[in-house]
Amino acid sequence: MDFKRAEIFELDNKEDNKFNVTGELHVLSKEKGREYIVRAIQTNRTVELTANIEEDNIVSKKQSRLQLAPTVWIAYDFERTNRSRDDVEAQNFTLKISYPNRNISADGWYSYTSSAFDSDITLSYSPNRTNAEDESEMPKQRTVRGGVVWRDLVNSSTDGQQIRVFLGHPSFQRDVTVDARYFTDPKHWFSSKAELRYNDDNEHLLAMGLDLNDMQPIVGFWNYSYHLFSTHEASDLDLDSIGSIGLRQGLWGVSSNSHYKRAYLSQMHGHVLGWMNLHQKEMHYERITSQSKYRVWTKATGAYPVYLINGTLLDGPELDATGFFYLNIDDKMVQMKINMTPDGSENVYMYGIIPDSRSAYFDLWRDYDKAREVDVTYYLKMNHSRLITGHLLWRPEIKSDVQKLVRDYVNQMHQALLEYTEFWIKHVYLETKDSTMGIYEAAVPYIEGFLNDAAGLSVLQHDFEELQYFLNASYAADDFYIRSITNITMTVLDELALKNKITSLPKILTELWQVMGESGQALGKSIAWLLERVKQSYQKFIDIVGSIFHGDAMRYLSLTLEDSLERYDKVVKEVHLQFIKIADSPYFNTVTNFTQDLDLLYKDLITNDVFTNLKKYSSVWWEFMRKKYFQVVPFARELYQVGNELLEEMKQLRKIEFVHFLIQRYEEVKAKAEWLAEEFQVVSRLSQMWKVVSKKFMHLAQTALQAEDHYREAKTKFIFDPERGVMELEQKLPMSWHAFNETPKFEEIPEFKYISKIQDLFAGSNTTIWTVYNDICPYVDLEVWLPPFKSTALLIGSRHYMSFDKRFVSLDLSDSNRCQYLLAHDYYNRTITLLLESSDGSMTDDMFLSVMQPDGEFDYYDFEGGI
Repeated sequence: MDFKRAEIFELDNKEDNKFNVTGELHVLSKEKGREYIVRAIQTNRTVELTANIEEDNIVSKKQSRLQLAPTVWIAYDFERTNRSRDDVEAQNFTLKISYPNRNISADGWYSYTSSAFDSDITLSYSPNRTNAEDESEMPKQRTVRGGVVWRDLVNSSTDGQQIRVFLGHPSFQRDVTVDARYFTDPKHWFSSKAELRYNDDNEHLLAMGLDLNDMQPIVGFWNYSYHLFSTHEASDLDLDSIGSIGLRQGLWGVSSNSHYKRAYLSQMHGHVLGWMNLHQKEMHYERITSQSKYRVWTKATGAYPVYLINGTLLDGPELDATGFFYLNIDDKMVQMKINMTPDGSENVYMYGIIPDSRSAYFDLWRDYDKAREVDVTYYLKMNHSRLITGHLLWRPEIKSDVQKLVRDYVNQMHQALLEYTEFWIKHVYLETKDSTMGIYEAAVPYIEGFLNDAAGLSVLQHDFEELQYFLNASYAADDFYIRSITNITMTVLDELALKNKITSLPKILTELWQVMGESGQALGKSIAWLLERVKQSYQKFIDIVGSIFHGDAMRYLSLTLEDSLERYDKVVKEVHLQFIKIADSPYFNTVTNFTQDLDLLYKDLITNDVFTNLKKYSSVWWEFMRKKYFQVVPFARELYQVGNELLEEMKQLRKIEFVHFLIQRYEEVKAKAEWLAEEFQVVSRLSQMWKVVSKKFMHLAQTALQAEDHYREAKTKFIFDPERGVMELEQKLPMSWHAFNETPKFEEIPEFKYISKIQDLFAGSNTTIWTVYNDICPYVDLEVWLPPFKSTALLIGSRHYMSFDKRFVSLDLSDSNRCQYLLAHDYYNRTITLLLESSDGSMTDDMFLSVMQPDGEFDYYDFEGGI
């Protein structure tokens, strides 16, 4: 036995304020433990704490009691028994808590291994006493029992866990149990199931689960299926959803079938089926629920040059459309038809065709029951006069209608997605709440006793309120000087100014950063930036989560897209500024100036006549050659000086009277000639004559098609009135209509022809003065100009032929070309015809000369060996 006593008092004659507190400690040692008694004694109050602790290898006991007043006390008694073995950890325990109003006790056990856990606990408590004076009569105890059982299902081929939670009460027909498990094995990717049972009737069994299966080992391709179910017959709860998703070469598919029923509500069902067949070029998707129906189907068929697309679209009773799109590349035709209603009362048509190389047509219109509305009509024609006529008409309101249609459709889709998301968030929450309430109402008759006992636990709150009232009264009465000690402590804290000391802590960090200098400032800025980013990220995450739960997920997505568009617009503007800098560069300006100079040179040559151009550009050419190229000629400077000296000597001759007279007479004659030329407009007439002669020679040298291309002028008439929906074009082409029937060749470009002619002038040739003389001599002979004309044609072998106008022709002698060639014919007297024919698929040297006799008969002569 160990006893200690301490007394604290104040020496003061004033009895009212006398301070006196006595403390006692009793320690009693026993064989298996110790007993402690602690007392605190004041003039008007005694507080006592007792504790008894006993322990051995198996049993451990702890008892304790705290008494604040004779009617205010609490005690507990805890006993633990160790039942553990080498492979099992097990404990039994008993806990009793008592205070003046009631007794509470818990008795249970638990054991666990690496793959199992079992537990059982019984809780009992006494309600309020009806007769507080007679403590020997205790009210009937309220008891409840519960426990947890867990098993690990892991083995060589299975991975999973199973748990059971049970609750027992004297009023239950049987224990209320909740069984849940999940497992995975080669046949089940994930399988889970939970059951709630509160009586023996299977009608009151609540079962729910989710199965995810990998079907690839069975079907041979990538395929997953799911099954979600929940049933409770007593509350008419029935939820079942089954579906799958699959993917294999060229075929994607998804399917789902669901139904849901609860209480008095009618059964709701949902069906989703979608697949895409890349080999068949077909796509199908349908979604059917109790409130709506949506279906879309499209299929593409055909191969070059004919393609066809068929499709249907069903979206409730308001939209039921079917149609096709047809494209024929060879026929240059496109066609579309869409029936917007099942009875065909509203249709959309499109038709376009290019029947030939000189016309095209396109129309887009809508047909109603008794009306037709044309949206777009267009045609393009070209006649034989090389006049292109184009006409495009459209409804002026079509732009606003299309914009409104797109805007309404986007807004409708956006609103529908928001409503769909918000509906499912709220619907799932409300249905879960209502289903839970339905199950609870069905179970209330069987667990009503337990609910009443659980409601009785509210008396514990009343007990805590009484304890709070007692402690407040003790504080107000200054028992054990608690209030005085508190006031003294607050005064000491104020005197020490701990608050100021605490708030000065950041100043220390500020002084430390000042000592560190710029490094400290940079570190401070980095820390501040990091904290700000963390704050912003956290706030953004909270906003996202909040918007999702409030049904505003699409609004956040819209803001994100808007921010992305602003960034894209900023990048485009920066790229535009870079292009402006490139356009202002010296190299770009040099190239631009060069093209402008070429354009001015071309316009000047076209505007002035030949003599003006010769006079103007010959001097320019001479100055250019003299400055650029005469300097590289040997002795060019000396020759230039000799030339200048000769000119000076010739100027000295002007001083001779006779020479001066001749020059004077030459100047007078020149002045008269210039006057006559100006009076009779000789220069302009010579220019006109030059044009006429050049055109005449050009006409003689050109073919009919070349002449047509030469004298063609382009004319344009263009009208564009968007307010009336009209665009007209009349264009007379600068090329002939037959050019559209041929593949364009770059050799026919006029500029390329001129460049080729200039290159031919500088190209080497065998032309000499004698060849020119020999070419001119035949034209000097009068027999060439007066009939009968003399000319010679040659047939060289059986393939090569020189015509009478000195043109050479090589004949096609292939086996597929079995033709008859006309070599010569007398178109004046019509008495002679010379033909070249092929025999047995190969050209021979046989020549048949037919001569018409006066009586109309023909004589045939066979020349072997050629002519």
